[in-house]
Amino acid sequence: MKNYITNFMFMINGPGTIEDKSKSLSGAIQAIEGATKSGIYASDCLVTWAKNMGFFEDQKFVDCINRRLTGDATNDAKLRGIIWRTHTLCWAATQCLGIDGDYVEAGCYDGDTARIAIDYTDFAKTKKTYWLYDLFDNDGTLTPLLPKHKSGGMYEETVAKFAEMKNVKVIKGMIPDSFQQGAPAKVAFLHIDMNNVPAERGALETLYERVQPGGLILLDDYGWVQNRPQKDSADEFLARFGRKILEMPTGQGFAIR
Repeated sequence: MKNYITNFMFMINGPGTIEDKSKSLSGAIQAIEGATKSGIYASDCLVTWAKNMGFFEDQKFVDCINRRLTGDATNDAKLRGIIWRTHTLCWAATQCLGIDGDYVEAGCYDGDTARIAIDYTDFAKTKKTYWLYDLFDNDGTLTPLLPKHKSGGMYEETVAKFAEMKNVKVIKGMIPDSFQQGAPAKVAFLHIDMNNVPAERGALETLYERVQPGGLILLDDYGWVQNRPQKDSADEFLARFGRKILEMPTGQGFAIR
């Protein structure tokens, strides 16, 4: 039987140099590892220990991640850094395979996480369509700038990433206006990640009632303090339908239609 630490505190704020704090944190990590005989997950603003972290044992998932690694330090650090979040996405996508309707990702960035979910679920073998929406051209006015926004050509890169898949549609533009270019009548899985309140609210208002009973809604930005307005907006909207959103330690929020 392992001896687990159920409450281990270490201070980052307060007096002291950054060097002192680093030593304190390092010492705490070593103590936790020694006491629990388990690894520590410290990434994506999440620090936890004494967890199974079974996603590292999910070989299909690990293979899907590895296929997206390019050798570019920024790209690969991003994918490795959000691995728990991405596994949550893959789990949700898997649960919705038996539900009537298509998949929607509102805010797909470069399409990497969608591609991981598509590969993990063998989505190409289904009769569903995966709809991907994004501005792609972002000057920072509406949403925060991410690395590939500055380099340009992200729309073309994303289209090429799914070129061999007939059941993936990539649509460029501002949500909800871009839904006029095409949107599913029925939705099994709705993933929203736009860092923008009006766009996320527009996605919910347009698509929520198209989500089929038992379908899942995954809100990527729901639990982050810098995105509190998005949480408040989503909570208010879902409350109209008697639904509450579950906040996850990964920063995501889950709702069931």
